[in-house]
Amino acid sequence: MLFAIVGLLVVAGEILAGPNSTTGCNCGFGYELLEHRLEQMELKKQKEFEVQSDLLESMVKGLTALTRQTSQMLNRQINHQKRIIESCEDVTTSGRYRLQLPNQPTPITVICEMEPLDGGWLVIQRRSPGSINFNRSWTEYREGFGNAGQFGEFWLGLETIHQLTKAGDQELLVQLKNETGHYEYGRYKRFQVAGADQKYRLSPLVEFSGAIGEKLNISRDEAFSTYDKDNDQWTDGNCAQKYGGGWWFYKCGYTSLNGPYKKDNNTGRGIFWDGWTDAATYSRMLIRRR
Repeated sequence: MLFAIVGLLVVAGEILAGPNSTTGCNCGFGYELLEHRLEQMELKKQKEFEVQSDLLESMVKGLTALTRQTSQMLNRQINHQKRIIESCEDVTTSGRYRLQLPNQPTPITVICEMEPLDGGWLVIQRRSPGSINFNRSWTEYREGFGNAGQFGEFWLGLETIHQLTKAGDQELLVQLKNETGHYEYGRYKRFQVAGADQKYRLSPLVEFSGAIGEKLNISRDEAFSTYDKDNDQWTDGNCAQKYGGGWWFYKCGYTSLNGPYKKDNNTGRGIFWDGWTDAATYSRMLIRRR
């Protein structure tokens, strides 16, 4: 652009200098040429401005639409979080809700999942991507810990799980992703956890289906154990201390979905389901009223 303007100024200088015997300049023609070039430059600038204006307007419209969509999503999520429900059967959309338990003064935050097996599930445990330490004390397992979010890791709490399952009308869904990246599930038609007076004993489970293999019912009638509460039947030590995490251990074998997220070099185990995975990279436990 600068060179073009300089060129025009040179032409203009020649014109203003008058006729030249060497070039045979015609001043009238020179003025017309200068005017034509200036008009062309002005048209080009005008077109560039219009293109930039159209692009800016398109960007503003896109940003406005994105802001509106984001606001709507946030409002829906906020409404989910504020809504108080009595069961995940009361909702139609997966997300975070406030659940009112009987005889409890304050609602608790839960995740309802509407996708697998016709929905209506309440998530009681989630593992992935390994940001939360599950090697916790008895008190922490009783009260619950972690981030109860759709993509967060958490344990809902033994007392809450007891309150939800004590009527004996809940089923259990276990979802696992093994070391090869393969997802599968196991489903029990009955899942019940006793109260604190029975050390949150696991009641017998019935009617298993799924590809991961029936292993949890081996721990029926087992009390829950943590590194500071040895309630397992292993006479040589504490399973929770050896393998990490809190669980219904039966002689330290068969299952432990609250073990280390990465395989322990000493024990060779992490999130464990015998015969399916030694160190799962994803785990969820969900319950639903039958």
